[in-house]
Amino acid sequence: MTREEFELAVSDATIKQSWKPPFRKLQAALDTLQTVAGSSPTKIMAAIPDEHFAATVERVEWAKNFSTTLAAKMRQRLEC
Repeated sequence: MTREEFELAVSDATIKQSWKPPFRKLQAALDTLQTVAGSSPTKIMAAIPDEHFAATVERVEWAKNFSTTLAAKMRQRLEC
């Protein structure tokens, strides 16, 4: 890591610490999801142990529903 990259990382971390915890958590989750999206669904599914597959399906469905609800509420706020 170069000095410029290090300074940028420190600056990013400082800015993120000024955010309220729920937004920090949302940003972290979205960052992680974007990283995972770099893998194909087939590879992701193949990596899930059989004993965790059903629970993972449920969590993905829950996340989809939560995201849809949150996005709708955020859109409403934008329209005001």
